[in-house]
Amino acid sequence: MVLGATLLMTGSAWAATTSYSVTSLGVNTPVVVGVDTGDNTIYAVNKNGTTVSIFRNGGLVGTAGVGADVNSIAVNSVTHTAYIVGESTNNVTIIRGDAAVADVGVGNSPKGVAVDDTTGIAYIASYDSNSASVIQEATPGTFTATTVPTGSNPVAVAVDTSTHIAYVVNKNSTTVSEIQGTAVVRTVGVNADPNAIAVDSTTHTAYVVNNTSENVSVIVGTAGVGQDVPVGANPVAVAVDSSTHIAYVVNKNSTQVSEIQGTAVVRTVGVNADPVAVAVDSTTHTAFVVNNASENVSAIQGDAAIAQDVPVGVDSRDVAVNPTNATAVVANLGSNTVSVISQNISPTITSGSPPAAKVGEPYTFTFQAVGTPTPVITVTGALPDGLTYDPATATISGTPTAVPASPATIVITASNGADPSATAQYSLGVSPASSPPTPTETPTPTNITSQQGSASGTGAHLASTGSDVLLPVLGALTIVAAGTSAILLAARARRVAKLRR
Repeated sequence: MVLGATLLMTGSAWAATTSYSVTSLGVNTPVVVGVDTGDNTIYAVNKNGTTVSIFRNGGLVGTAGVGADVNSIAVNSVTHTAYIVGESTNNVTIIRGDAAVADVGVGNSPKGVAVDDTTGIAYIASYDSNSASVIQEATPGTFTATTVPTGSNPVAVAVDTSTHIAYVVNKNSTTVSEIQGTAVVRTVGVNADPNAIAVDSTTHTAYVVNNTSENVSVIVGTAGVGQDVPVGANPVAVAVDSSTHIAYVVNKNSTQVSEIQGTAVVRTVGVNADPVAVAVDSTTHTAFVVNNASENVSAIQGDAAIAQDVPVGVDSRDVAVNPTNATAVVANLGSNTVSVISQNISPTITSGSPPAAKVGEPYTFTFQAVGTPTPVITVTGALPDGLTYDPATATISGTPTAVPASPATIVITASNGADPSATAQYSLGVSPASSPPTPTETPTPTNITSQQGSASGTGAHLASTGSDVLLPVLGALTIVAAGTSAILLAARARRVAKLRR
């Protein structure tokens, strides 16, 4: 009888919930933050001290001097390089290896920065110079800036890391200048008072927030005209999920977020008082909205209709996300802290039931579970003889030595600190070893026998072929031949004797 593996009880194996925990890092008047998703470095720029505090793995690793009145930061997570814009000093400080490696002059009153992780090129919008500065690393450690004329009063910039086109938002000329290399290749008209932009590098779609027009201009690929999508009152920020292709638009005065997919608002989610910034984790599909006056962050996960509120510090200004470790980082200017929000997703077991084992045959099965942080899987209950469990790899392996009297009952638990843990109970059976094949018997040969009878009667019978049959046959033929020879010799002798007489 074969005993299989059966799921006896699912418990909470498919139930998952999301919760958030917050840790604080001490920083003097942080105003903007950036994250290197490659090495999990946090950059927090200090408004009053013209310095940047650099954290890694929860600890301060150094500080570096930057320009005055910093308003934006962009990080290249491939080269581990941060570009920090000083508005009053008209410069960009470049941080690498936890230290400033270059100070590059740009146009007057730079307002925004974006970096292409693939090409390593940074783009800066210079508000009073009506231009963009394109910063390239000509040789290792040597950075140069090229000035590219744009429209009037560029205020924001974003880059498509697939097409390598930078989109510069020109506030007063209500246009977007598209830069490829160091030249404007196209200009697209938008609506009144554009002030923010985000780009989906998968669909090659730019979302431009038009503040006083209370709409978003959606520029798809090479389309020469943006399509206008109405949103809420006083839109001030936008971010896009590059996996679901949903853009999240923060409407300051209507305290809500408009979710745009394609060229239509598909949902509106309420947030708290004075929302000012947003960032999206495209891995967990969570948007983090900073509510300044409410001193919290609204976390909108997937298609959840209601945001979860996460308390942070006083006078929160900026937010950045790190999909690598499922965290969001918030700059709290008034409380001199940076809040690190960890997203905790309770485990879900995904591996299903282990198959039956068989005596004498190698066996292996690995349990799997998902969750944030990564779950740890434990097994309780006695395994069949010959099988062991390795908690480091969540694998049952070995060679069963005997069929148990009854199937083994085991319980697996996946836990990661987020409640509830996932559990599942299985019945793991072992079947007997396969029987060896029955050997084929060799038939016993039958001797040739002589029988009297008519010509049509039965003569010699051959049971099989081979030397064991041929030898008797050859012997019989030899006897017949010898007898024939003797008869012939006798007849000849009689003829000879007769002739002599």
